[in-house]
Amino acid sequence: FFGARHAFAHFSGIEPFWAGVRASIYAALCIVAGCAFFFLRVPDRWLGAWFSGVHDPPLVGHSHQLWHVMVAAGCHFVLVSSAHLVLAMPAIREQCRGGSSRVICVCVETAG
Repeated sequence: FFGARHAFAHFSGIEPFWAGVRASIYAALCIVAGCAFFFLRVPDRWLGAWFSGVHDPPLVGHSHQLWHVMVAAGCHFVLVSSAHLVLAMPAIREQCRGGSSRVICVCVETAG
């Protein structure tokens, strides 16, 4: 918690950094939603006869297919997050030269 509060204080003006954080949160939400579709078998459970073979199974809409879509969306957001954080690195390094948190700066200097 302290690290997040410290990041808010020192990196509040670095928009690409926060865009990367938002994209990381979207990635996590997509992957969690995809797992929920898969493990809860939604919509298979709601439309049981439709998916049981009584009717011809639909081409789209199985929980496994929805899982693939959500995981692909999560991968997209991971790439977006990485791109934003790479764009934010020069501004973060500039903040570090200004006497910001040494813990965060050591991580940035090690990564770059």
